[in-house]
Amino acid sequence: MTLIEQIAPGALGPGLTSAAVFTTAALLARHKGAGPLREMGTALAVAAGFAVGFAVVLGWPQLPPEAKDDAWAWVAWFAVGGWLLGWLECLPRVPPLLRILVRAGASLLAAWLLVRPLAAFSDDVKLRVVLGGAAVLVLLWSVAAETARRSVEPGRVALPFLVAAGTGAAVLAFQAGSLSLGQTMGSLSAALGAAFVLGLLFRIPAASPGTAPVIALVFGGLLLGAYTTLNYGDSIHFPLASALLIALGAVSGALLPGLLPSRAGTVARLVVASLVPLLAVAAAAAIAHANAPAPNPYGG
Repeated sequence: MTLIEQIAPGALGPGLTSAAVFTTAALLARHKGAGPLREMGTALAVAAGFAVGFAVVLGWPQLPPEAKDDAWAWVAWFAVGGWLLGWLECLPRVPPLLRILVRAGASLLAAWLLVRPLAAFSDDVKLRVVLGGAAVLVLLWSVAAETARRSVEPGRVALPFLVAAGTGAAVLAFQAGSLSLGQTMGSLSAALGAAFVLGLLFRIPAASPGTAPVIALVFGGLLLGAYTTLNYGDSIHFPLASALLIALGAVSGALLPGLLPSRAGTVARLVVASLVPLLAVAAAAAIAHANAPAPNPYGG
């Protein structure tokens, strides 16, 4: 089965859903003026697209997810919670300290929900994973939100996360051996991709500050879920270094284009925004391959 055949079931529905929601919000915003409607419409497009993909791949989980569900099934609800938290990012007069506290609190809760059910982890290991995972989520959230506030180029902020999620899906699906994780990561990539393309067409930033919680909690949550569920005993299928490289590649892709000289054009910034996370994912794939367990010669 090819990569396209593996990822497609979780990509078509999310892309179409995201495109429909984004277009509706953009048209309404043109009639009623810019503001939260436009920004939160983008966040709703990404969240709704991902939710459709998750439902297609795995079915929508209960709240809380049942014991039979994967621990990372919480990520489906993170899309909903991320959209609600996005309203706070769009409000103009929220004190910076309050934003930081909300990001930290929500990230800690998300990481705890993902790690808590894992019986294979001792309590001290769980604590380290929760704190480290929450730190990565806060970093993703803060970079996506603050870069979106400063960027005037439609789509540039969304692109690195789109590339990282899409190529990361290939790593998860092929090398880590988790088709469902790869497909759900592909769902996020499809939802972001539709918003990115339409953002260019409508000249609307495809990653508004309100989209940042959705991107951080879903993208970061899937990476944390991959790390915690694909490594067991001495079998390392998705090393910590691979997860961190994919996350840091997306962060670097969002930040580095803003450091280019002012004479650098939009095309140059988009190239940097996509190339950096792509190289990071390639390095992550190489590390995962080097650490992959040796095949059992007896087939057991």
